[in-house]
Amino acid sequence: MVHTIGFHTETSQTMVIMIFVFLVQFLNTTILINLVNANLSEAVGISIFSGHYPDFDFDWYSDVGASIIYTMTFNAMWPFIEMAMGVGMAIFFRILDKGLTCDKYKTSSQTIQQYINLYSGPEYLVHFKYSRILNTVFTTFMYGLVLPWIFPVGLLTLLIDYVVEKVCIVYYYKDPPSYDNKLNDAAIYLMKWAPLLMFSVGFWMFSNRQIFENHVELSVESNPVAEKTGHVLFRDITATPAYILFIITLVLFLGLVFRRLISYVLKKTHFLIKINNHIDENLPNYSDALEYDDSMYLMSMERHMRQNYGVKTVMDQTLSRIVSANPTEKQITGIGVYDILANIRYC
Repeated sequence: MVHTIGFHTETSQTMVIMIFVFLVQFLNTTILINLVNANLSEAVGISIFSGHYPDFDFDWYSDVGASIIYTMTFNAMWPFIEMAMGVGMAIFFRILDKGLTCDKYKTSSQTIQQYINLYSGPEYLVHFKYSRILNTVFTTFMYGLVLPWIFPVGLLTLLIDYVVEKVCIVYYYKDPPSYDNKLNDAAIYLMKWAPLLMFSVGFWMFSNRQIFENHVELSVESNPVAEKTGHVLFRDITATPAYILFIITLVLFLGLVFRRLISYVLKKTHFLIKINNHIDENLPNYSDALEYDDSMYLMSMERHMRQNYGVKTVMDQTLSRIVSANPTEKQITGIGVYDILANIRYC
């Protein structure tokens, strides 16, 4: 569907695919399992979902919480499974192409392109890798405060992804295309919302009155069960110690939404220190960094163009700098001009 929309650049299309795939993965991994088991009739006053758990109670941790941990653990091991399946299928089809022999010069491919497709490996879909990382980060942050074991599982997932992707890029995938920094910047921007999700969900979980205040409202049936949780949003903002998390959530939300306005005000009031990202590498001027052959070529070509054709390719000031240059130890390696004919290897 994304391909039919049409984008001006490959990066824009890839970025949209990354966001949509991440949302689907996050919905499938984290959100749906809660919605299916949730009962929000008491919390929000609307009978939207009729699941078994009206709150994050003890049974939720042993059932839904354990399922989330198992899912994250399986996701951590998935790169090994994916790599084994991909490499195994590639080896299998290459052996079939050789006619079940070990002769590397034998092939059943009818065209050169078929042979290249068989032995070159699949394309590296970097946007799906970004989506997987985003799903891992958001799922880990969402339940990290109440399911501490999910943090080492998330760290293990990222480490496995790093190692497996490094190995596969070198030995398995095709050489990936060169993208600009927009895809990486979009992923980093989305990650800024992960702490907001962590503190907001953590506020609701830590304000659970049954677990942290031992407050239970029993039903009037013959077999009393804890049907009501006594967990209401607006009352629990100030009635439980979790209000600190609510304040942090509010501050983070305002900071993310109005970050440009806050940054503008701080700059105007000189409270924001401007960081100079320019790094002084102690590099010489262009004219001083030219090698002798390059500077001689530029001077000779410029004089030839001026004397024979009356054309100036560089300004007089630039030419005088090249003539009076003081060569330094830090010189431009390779070719120092954009003129391809200036490279002796092309002459």
